[in-house]
Amino acid sequence: MHPAEGDPEELAVRLREGREKWSNLSFEELLVGYRAVIWPRLAAEGYDPETTVPTRQWLVDQGHRNLEYALREYHDTTLRRFCTEHVGVDPDAADDRAEWPTENDATRERLNAWLAEKRDRSESIESENTVRTLYSRLKTYVEIYVDEWGDDLLAAVQDENQRRDANDMVETVYDQLQDRLETTQTRHKYHRTISSWYDYLVNTGRAAFNPVDGFANRYGWTSADSKETTAPSDEQMRELARATETLEERLLLVALGAWGLRRGEVAALHRRQFTLDPADAPGPYIEFGQRKNGPGTVALLYGDDVVRERLAAVTEEWTDHTSGYLFPSTRSESGHISGTTVYNRFQTVAKRADVEIDGSTITPKYCRRYWYNAYTAVMNDADEWLDEVAAAQGSASVDVLKQNYLEADTLREIRRDSMREQLATVFSTY
Repeated sequence: MHPAEGDPEELAVRLREGREKWSNLSFEELLVGYRAVIWPRLAAEGYDPETTVPTRQWLVDQGHRNLEYALREYHDTTLRRFCTEHVGVDPDAADDRAEWPTENDATRERLNAWLAEKRDRSESIESENTVRTLYSRLKTYVEIYVDEWGDDLLAAVQDENQRRDANDMVETVYDQLQDRLETTQTRHKYHRTISSWYDYLVNTGRAAFNPVDGFANRYGWTSADSKETTAPSDEQMRELARATETLEERLLLVALGAWGLRRGEVAALHRRQFTLDPADAPGPYIEFGQRKNGPGTVALLYGDDVVRERLAAVTEEWTDHTSGYLFPSTRSESGHISGTTVYNRFQTVAKRADVEIDGSTITPKYCRRYWYNAYTAVMNDADEWLDEVAAAQGSASVDVLKQNYLEADTLREIRRDSMREQLATVFSTY
């Protein structure tokens, strides 16, 4: 069997981890791989994958430069032709798709005028892709704003005396962007796009002020080049664990740090998502219907006992409106708490633990960063162990050992066992 044939998810994992080269794939596998790897990565970076052909530099930056080479050398086609004729990408659709989620004519007119100004300055395919990206970002902002405050985005910025109210309105939108967007780098890009539109309104006399001035500093979205490298230490995470005082706080910390969930995902956790005693999987897991830039299921390598305790305790709190949620709220329309509430409750624990990074109280995003750093360290440790095994057996490298002697399931279980032990040393400190 071809090394990449079989499970599409396994193919995607191998491509992401660099264990499979695009040049080894059949044309059909290239299509599967593009949909499974490139498509969601474009979306995570703020591009519209349905209308965007990735540039060569973008592929290089993402570690997939071999894709363009594979198409050219082995399948006699270009990246653009592959995307448009086979994947279904339609770059021209962006022009027809400049629709905004608002019924307010004046707002739509200003949004389209700003977009037209950006498009008039585009002189290449790459810059046109940038215009589509700007549209996608601003559309997301408009969608959230309209859901919160209605269709008219211009009314709140007509008089300087409205600035405080306008700032409060924008703050609710930025809170949701904080939850939706993965990294400071992406959030910074969204902020620059939003601010650019408001600056356009001010410069053309359609607004008295820019309501998002200062919001990049306020939210910490200050560096588009930030590599998001700072992460809490094991001891800092232990201090957080020791500082939890209730079962609810324990679950919140475990969900953020031991499972690597976003705060919005934590807020909406429901009992139907949990499979605690699976017959068809190596261990308990959480299932997500849709999940941005991540797997549809998350293995519970640690903390299933906390879930069981919480489910037993929270049942008494449920009403018809809140039934099933692990963090119910009778005051919210959704039946569960918001991502902002998760943030606030985490801050309470963090201040109690007196855990800071760079002089500021730690926030939930650092827990997710901790999870990624811990998993990366575990993978490196596992590879070092495999290096020793390879050397003992006279193998040329650990890659030979992986490809010829270790099944993927075995390798995955080695890493999961190591991660399970790591998490237990940190979070079993109550």
